[in-house]
Amino acid sequence: MFSLCEIEDMVRIPPREFGKAPVMAIMDQLNIKYSNKIIHNVGLSIQVFEILTTTDFIVQQCQDGSFQSKVDFRLIVFCPFVGQILVGRILSNSPEGIHVTMDFFDDIMIPGEWLMENTNFDAAEDCFVWENDGDKFYYDIGQTIRFRVERVDFVDVPQKTPMKIWGACDAPALGLVEWWS
Repeated sequence: MFSLCEIEDMVRIPPREFGKAPVMAIMDQLNIKYSNKIIHNVGLSIQVFEILTTTDFIVQQCQDGSFQSKVDFRLIVFCPFVGQILVGRILSNSPEGIHVTMDFFDDIMIPGEWLMENTNFDAAEDCFVWENDGDKFYYDIGQTIRFRVERVDFVDVPQKTPMKIWGACDAPALGLVEWWS
């Protein structure tokens, strides 16, 4: 679910940051640039884990006196693998599927056809209902749901969700956590 990703980038440190230790100033600028951002085909960047190397600082005399340094560093990245089991909360239901959040990541969809057999969308209840052995189980908003990752899509198009996780709840122990406890 979480992994480390090594990246090389040029970092600009403005004069207002000169009072900090250089490593802390670099770390702060990298976190501003990368934290909570999607890196295409990598995942959601959480924060800088460590700085591996930096070059000597180059002062930009023609601009504002800031300095730059080439930095190699590692980021903590969220990108689940296909087949991984995750737990989230139901944000909403629609005839297309269930929208799930993990609190730090909200672009998770479980299509209706990837739910348990005998699961249908009930328009009156505005949620999916799984019928099993004569009992009805409701996928209510706010409930904790366990799902399997089927696909992770990256889109490089403006105004589109840059990363989307597609999940399934079509096997035993998947679905609402309370059903299986």
